[in-house]
Amino acid sequence: MNAVQIAAHILYDCIGDNCECCDWSDADRAAMEAMSMEMADGIVSEYEAHAPALPEGDGMTDAEADADVLASAGWGTDEDYGYYGGED
Repeated sequence: MNAVQIAAHILYDCIGDNCECCDWSDADRAAMEAMSMEMADGIVSEYEAHAPALPEGDGMTDAEADADVLASAGWGTDEDYGYYGGED
């Protein structure tokens, strides 16, 4: 593991006893135990300051995204099932 992964684990994921880090390699555990919270925060902050920005979604509105999720789960609109209004 690299320092950013270890620092992020310390800050966001570690639950103490019985955590997944208990099974890490001796080297990774030693690096984690030598890292203070302040060091971890500095490492993560430095990484985030220089990390490329993540894309801001796929261009859909919230309503479009919700409709897409519902349709994929079988909850489409009437038009999706061939009903366009009028007599049956």
